[in-house]
Amino acid sequence: MLLSGRGGLDRLHALAPANGLGVPLIACAVALEQGPGRAAVKTLLIGLLFAVGGTVTIIAVGKATATEEKGSRDG
Repeated sequence: MLLSGRGGLDRLHALAPANGLGVPLIACAVALEQGPGRAAVKTLLIGLLFAVGGTVTIIAVGKATATEEKGSRDG
């Protein structure tokens, strides 16, 4: 696999655009397909929650990975 030789932070960084851009764009496309109404609003809300929640999760995992890699280099 292309990313297998890289460190944990590089692999995590490669996944961030899919979460930050992919989920909201898919939610917008589905909402446009549904047309105006409550279903479209719900879809956009779910897309927003996934985007924000995924970003927070990536930040937390990144910090944990950086701490782990720093500990393995020091010790």
